[in-house]
Amino acid sequence: MLAIYCRISQKKDDGKDRSIDYQKNEGVKLANSLNLEYKLYIDEGVSGTWEITKRPAFFELLKDLTDKKNVITTVFALDASRLYRSDQTRLTFLASIKKRNINLYFNTGIFDWSDPYMDFMGKVLSATDVLHVDITRLKVRGVLIERAKKGKVQGILPYGYCRDENEMMDIEPVEAELVKRIFKLSLQGWGYRKITDQFNDEDIPTRYNQYGGTLTYRKKGSNGLKSVDKKDIRWNHTNIRNILRNRVYLGERFWGGVKQPCPAIIDIETFNKVKYRVNSGLKKSGKDSSYKYLLNNLCKCGLCGKRFTGRKSGNYRHYRCTSILFQKVDKCGNGYMDVVALESFIWERFFYSHELYKLVETHLKNNGTRDKVKEIKEHIQSIERANNALRSERTKAIQLTLKGVFAESDIKSELIRIDASVNDNDIKLDRANEQLLNYLNSSDNLNDLKKDLSNIKKDIGFDIRQQLVEKYIKEIEVIKTPAFFEIVITFNIADMRKEYYKMEHDYTLAFITGELGKNLHPIKWLSANLKPAKLEKAKMLQETIKD
Repeated sequence: MLAIYCRISQKKDDGKDRSIDYQKNEGVKLANSLNLEYKLYIDEGVSGTWEITKRPAFFELLKDLTDKKNVITTVFALDASRLYRSDQTRLTFLASIKKRNINLYFNTGIFDWSDPYMDFMGKVLSATDVLHVDITRLKVRGVLIERAKKGKVQGILPYGYCRDENEMMDIEPVEAELVKRIFKLSLQGWGYRKITDQFNDEDIPTRYNQYGGTLTYRKKGSNGLKSVDKKDIRWNHTNIRNILRNRVYLGERFWGGVKQPCPAIIDIETFNKVKYRVNSGLKKSGKDSSYKYLLNNLCKCGLCGKRFTGRKSGNYRHYRCTSILFQKVDKCGNGYMDVVALESFIWERFFYSHELYKLVETHLKNNGTRDKVKEIKEHIQSIERANNALRSERTKAIQLTLKGVFAESDIKSELIRIDASVNDNDIKLDRANEQLLNYLNSSDNLNDLKKDLSNIKKDIGFDIRQQLVEKYIKEIEVIKTPAFFEIVITFNIADMRKEYYKMEHDYTLAFITGELGKNLHPIKWLSANLKPAKLEKAKMLQETIKD
C-alpha cells in the first residue's frame, strides 16, 4: 500500500502550486504507476515547523508505519518539506521507514539514501529508532487520550454520528433514523440477517460507501490479504449485531478509558429490551427462552475462560460453560450451577443486604483515596517541572549554538537525549492523569452506590436489578470443584480487591474465603436460615481452618 502524505500551511511558495488537490493527484499518479492501493494522510493549515504532536495526519502516518499490522510498503510526499522541516522530525520519520524497509518517493523520484547526511544517519538509526520511533508510537496514543479528555473525537465514528465544527461528537440525522429503525425491527422479532437483507434490498448505503479507495483486510483462515472497493461494501449481519450491542447509542462513549460526551440516539428502555431479547435467544424457534438470566453478561468459566451462561435442560435451569456448545473444541469439564442459587447469592449478598456499600467504603478508607489523590497530583506536578527544566535546557543549548559557542554536531546527541526524556515524561504524565481520574471516580462511585441501594425494594424489576449488578460488578468467575463451587467476583471500582467465595454443592452453605483458601467464614444472611445440622457443620469447618 502507498501512503500519500499531503500538507499545506497558510501560505504558498511564490510561483509554486502546493494545493492539497495537486499533492493528492501526484500521489495517485504514483500509486497507479506502481500498481498500489493508497491511503491519504492530509494536514491542512499545518506548518512543517510545528512539533509532531501538533500534526494529526502526520501522527496517524507514524502510528500506521509502526503498527504490527502495517501494510504500507511505500510513502509519497510532494517534496521533503511536506514531511519535515527540522532535523528532529527528519530523523524520527526516516528512522521509522528505514527500519521497516519502506520506500520513500518525492515528485523528483525515489529517495536517495546514499547522500552524506544519510551516511551519518545509518550510524545512529539503531539508537534513535528506540528513542524516537517507538516512543513516538506511545506518545501518539498519549496525545489522542488528551484530546479525548477534552471531548474531541478521532477515527471513524460509530454509525449514526458525525463531528461538529469543534470536533465533538454530534448526531447524523439520516443515519440516526436508520439506527432507530434497526432497534425497532429487532424488537419486532427480526434477526440480524433479515435486517441485513432488507437494508441491502433497499440499497441503503453503508458508512464505507461515503469514502473512496479500498479496504484491505486479512480473511479468516487465509494467509493473504484481501482488498475490496469501499463503494462496494454492503450491510452484513455483523454490522447489525454491533449496532444493537453498542452502548454509545445510550450516550455512553469511552476512548482509551476516558468517558466522552455523546448525544443519545436510543433510550435505555429500548436498548435493554433489545439486549434481553437477543441474549435470551427469543429468535430461536422451539426453545423456551422467556426466562431472563441476571448474570449472563458477567459470568466466566474459571477453568477455560469462556462465557458461563444460563440454559434450561428439562425442568432445570443452570449456568454452564459454553465450551460444551463447540463440537471441535475440547470441553473444559466445568460443572453446572443452579441459576436461582447463583443469582440469589449475588443479589442478596451484595445489593439487598447493602453489603457492597460497606465493602466499597472500607476499600476507599483503607486505600487512603484522599491521600492517594494528593500523592498523584504532586507526582504530576513533579513531572511537569522536570519537563519544563528539560525544555529550558534545550532552548539554552540551541541559543548557544546559534551564538557560535557550540557546533551543531556537538549538541546533536544532547538534543536527542533531552527529547527522549521529555517524551518519556509525557508518557508517565498520561498514565498519572489516568490513575488520578480513576481515583476521583471511585469517590463518585460510593455516592452513586448509596443512592442506588437506597431505592432497592423486594419487588424491584428485573431490568433495574440487572443494570445495578452490571454497573458495580465487572466479572463473576465460577469453578465447580469436588468439594465446593468456587466463586471469584471482580468489581468495577478502581483497585478494589476481588472477593473469593466457596459454596456447597447443595447450595445451602456459602463461605467468604481469602485468595489462598484460608479464613473461611459462613455468610450471615445465608447461615441464618440453616438447619441445626448445617450450622454445626459450619462451625466444624471454621474450627478445622483455624487449627
